[in-house]
This record gives sequence, C-alpha cells and structure tokens, in this order.
Amino acid sequence: WTMTPLPDPRDSTTPARRSVVQMEEMHIGGSGEGIAGLGNTYDANMLFDHATSVLNAHRCDDAVGLYERLAREFPESRLVSPSLYNSGLCLEDRSELPRAAEKFRALLALPSRDARDALHAHFMLSNIAVRLEQWDEAVALCDAALTSNDLDPDDLFNASTLSGGGSASGGLDVISLMSGMFSIADNTH
Repeated sequence: WTMTPLPDPRDSTTPARRSVVQMEEMHIGGSGEGIAGLGNTYDANMLFDHATSVLNAHRCDDAVGLYERLAREFPESRLVSPSLYNSGLCLEDRSELPRAAEKFRALLALPSRDARDALHAHFMLSNIAVRLEQWDEAVALCDAALTSNDLDPDDLFNASTLSGGGSASGGLDVISLMSGMFSIADNTH
C-alpha cells in the first residue's frame, strides 16, 4: 500500500490548482424568505427549473413571478435570457400582449443574451406587432432578425417571408398567416 500526498494548494502547477469549477451564485435566506416548493437556499438553476415546472403546470402568473425573481436576484446568470423568453411566451399565450412585448424587449436589451433567444424574441415581437396590427413594426423586427448570424434555413425563410423582402406590401399578406408560428409548447426552455 502506498500513500499519495495531496497536491500543495499554493503550487499553481498541480492539477488541483489548474482546475476551475464555475458555479452559480446562491441565495441563502432566513426564515420566511423561501419559495414554496424550493425553500430558503437556491441558485439560479434551481429557481429556473422550479419556474419552468410551474409554467408547465399552467400557472403562468406564478411562473412569471419566479422568472422575474431570477432576473432580479441573479442578474448576471446565463438563465436571465431564457427566463425573460419563457415569461414572454407565457404572457403571449394568455394574450397579455403588452406585457409579453415588454419581456421580449427586455431580453433584447440584455448585453449577454443568448443569440437564439434573441432571434426568437424578434420573431415573437413581430408576432405581437401583427396581432396588434402594427405592421411597420412587424416588418422592421423581421428585417432586424435577417441581420442575425444565427439564422438557420427555417428562420431565414420565416423572417424573409414576413418582411416581404424589405417591403411592407410584400410580406403583410403572409404575416397574418404565419403570426402563430411559435407556440408556448414548442419554445419553452
């Protein structure tokens, strides 16, 4: 039997010193500060998963509140972007269009947003603009989406069809046909 010594933590050449583990911030609250079903101690991942479970249980108001809490308590988390996106989807599904648009615009304003979430937020805002009969805004949003480097062939077709190739008259007829191209069931994270 041989004994292997532990690496010296002060020595930067040891493997233990070179390994980096990235962790989310933790919220550690006192009594009365917890979240039903989650408790007093949680991180952004736990809160996001809980909010998504609540959303999937068709409790939109509660889910949106939890997603908003995540964005407020963990503003640097990579999960803020999908939290805003899922909130927007939930509100859009309930026809709370101004509130949904607010969530999608907040996502687009994030400096570290997820590129796919941003692209789909453009499409969702366009959908909302169509439903509110704000045709110029719908076309402008699709035109903005066409500048994305993250377009796949389906995205490119949808954005160019909706924008009418840059002219409002070319795309407006198909906008109303395609305005429901995203649904809450297909787009939650």
